[in-house]
Amino acid sequence: MIPVLREIDVVHKVISSDLQDILQALKKSSALLDFLREVVDDDLRNLIDAVEEHSEQYVMESTVSDLIEIKRFFNPVLKGIFRKSLYFNTTGTVPRANQVLFCRKDTTYDEISLLLSRCLQKQTIWATDQSLFAIANIELLPSEVQFSLHNEIRRLSKHLKGYTFLLCLICRGHENHPFLDQFSDMLSRPTPLSDIKLKQFLVEHLSHVKVITSDVPGLGKSEFIQRKSIAEKKRPMCIHISGSFNRLSIIEEMIKVNLKNYHVLHLDIGVVSDPVELDLFLFEMIVLRYASAGSTTYALPYNTIFIEIANTIEDELGDSLPTVTCFAREHLQWNDYNDLRASSEINSQHK
Repeated sequence: MIPVLREIDVVHKVISSDLQDILQALKKSSALLDFLREVVDDDLRNLIDAVEEHSEQYVMESTVSDLIEIKRFFNPVLKGIFRKSLYFNTTGTVPRANQVLFCRKDTTYDEISLLLSRCLQKQTIWATDQSLFAIANIELLPSEVQFSLHNEIRRLSKHLKGYTFLLCLICRGHENHPFLDQFSDMLSRPTPLSDIKLKQFLVEHLSHVKVITSDVPGLGKSEFIQRKSIAEKKRPMCIHISGSFNRLSIIEEMIKVNLKNYHVLHLDIGVVSDPVELDLFLFEMIVLRYASAGSTTYALPYNTIFIEIANTIEDELGDSLPTVTCFAREHLQWNDYNDLRASSEINSQHK
């Protein structure tokens, strides 16, 4: 516990400085990350009690605001890394689209039943390999759907003896969630996948995806994407995402664009109402190459993808997209006009 307290002291010393520095310091601390993962979904009082329980040192009330900021920024980071670590810790692979169901408030039990059927068909008594199937974000399901899922899981575990299958139910929130209470004998807390390993994997296996950012606005992120597309002899197709997040609208726009092998997908991301859900949606669409909303579905072809992230104060937007920012990144910097480009056409407005 002492190393953890030392890390908290480090955070407290720099809390008055830029919040970005705090986030970077926390990400480098595996000890503190493991500690926060246990309590990140508890309220602030539980966090303080957890520290006091293992130490004679008293956590002063002046640290309350510090802990609030730590928790607020670590919630999306930890939850995103947690989902992906399950597959690396069990099968050593990344999930396929047919192996994962991300639940939403409008998810029906029929969708869950289909995933369970795929899981059982894959893992018969004669199966020689194992694939992990996952139902994520169960806490978002309506109560009646959660109840039906609970009954089905209990039925499967009781009646399918001799069959081996891997099924994971992921529930965000307090570990005493009513659904988790029913499966306390099966509860597990896998170690989150580190940022370094996640970035290494995404850069290696999804090298066709590039994130474009810049020090300040106006450095030509869109123009950079345009030049890269031309260099590949392809045409960029831009989809702008900002304002109120609506996954159905984005999917419909993707269908309308109708990507071809000579296209480059340019996702222009501005300030959105729910960046955490956008980050999850982009993970589904880019890594799983499949996304759905109701009866509308979309399968992403294998195209070069550029993700442009708009500049915001203290890079709040970029920090809210922990998965997206793990892809290979091209960061544009101010270079005192040394890299200024101008068209040779007299009447051109392009720079």
